[in-house]
Amino acid sequence: TPAQPALRAAGVVADVPAAQVDEVPAWQRVLEALAESTPALASYCNAVERAALPGDCVAVWMRHRADLAAMPAHDREAAWKALALRCEAVGHMKAGTAKKWLKGAIGAEDEKRAAQPAPEVQS
Repeated sequence: TPAQPALRAAGVVADVPAAQVDEVPAWQRVLEALAESTPALASYCNAVERAALPGDCVAVWMRHRADLAAMPAHDREAAWKALALRCEAVGHMKAGTAKKWLKGAIGAEDEKRAAQPAPEVQS
């Protein structure tokens, strides 16, 4: 189409401005900063990066929640922010909606786990 050469000349590829193509996603910037500032969270950071669906993000939080609870508040908050940004990215959510969604999904998972009978302990 005649519009394509004009788009390429303007620095646009596939209808996406060149600045957006090369831009590092916000979740990745936050995650890299967290991994650098808090090496103890390397396992968490790796798990967040591997999350491919919003449900994976819930599983990451559930798995690492106890370790995160022992961290200083600013590290916990940075970990939560990174997870929410990753959830928005993989879930194609509007900015700011993942935190509310994650809280609801984590609450639902807590309720589900609380409703399950405790495993019998053999002595």
